[in-house]
Amino acid sequence: MVSSRERYLTFAFFLSAIAILVLGVFALVYNEQSVLATLGMSSAPISALIMGLIGLVIFGREDFRREDRFHLMNLFFSLGLVLYAISEVAASLLANQEGSEAYLFTVSLIQMPGLILWAIGVLGYLRASNSVLETTNDRRLVGTMIVVPTASMVILASLVLLLNPTRNPIEVLTTSPLAIGMGVIALALGYVVIVFRGGRLARPIGLAFIAVLVLTMQIVLWCCVGHSPIEPIGQLVRAEAYIVLGIALTSAKAIEIV
Repeated sequence: MVSSRERYLTFAFFLSAIAILVLGVFALVYNEQSVLATLGMSSAPISALIMGLIGLVIFGREDFRREDRFHLMNLFFSLGLVLYAISEVAASLLANQEGSEAYLFTVSLIQMPGLILWAIGVLGYLRASNSVLETTNDRRLVGTMIVVPTASMVILASLVLLLNPTRNPIEVLTTSPLAIGMGVIALALGYVVIVFRGGRLARPIGLAFIAVLVLTMQIVLWCCVGHSPIEPIGQLVRAEAYIVLGIALTSAKAIEIV
């Protein structure tokens, strides 16, 4: 049953997402580039940090060794959000070095721990769910979730370098692992949403899937066409995605795991 606290948190997150959207549209319509840049630079890390810290408060009260994979997945999402907040700040601080090898390696490496945490949480829950439901072979399922995004991204990155020789190969090589990892997480969440589409788990996992899918698309755009991660509109979109993930965490807490 949904408690008043989870209901208030969800409502507050929803209002904050609307407020960021309205302010962003206002800045675009009136060509307030400085407002747009400030809003993007501040909203992305703050949203990720707040969502992550609230998630840690909600899910971090119990032991990490708890065998509830759903609980652990949400805990790892919360930890990952805090790490993504750090990466957002680092990307903004290193903006004057954008495109350099130091910038690309630093930003990519800072994002990697959060990505790994999310992957461990989601794939762990996928395997646990599949073991209970026995929908397909565990190894085949996880293998497919890893192989399909990896092969797709390798082919796509190769085509980008072949068809657009001016693209920075270092940028493509450093962002490809991020795109592959996020693609694996999105695919796994999408599969779980389909499995639980008629149950209470569909809402929080579906929201998490939407958030991760948006982040995946942004990384693919960065890898393939050089879409800057510190471009204000991109930062606003990521802020919205972090908030949606925060709503997914509060929705997940409202579900009683038997």
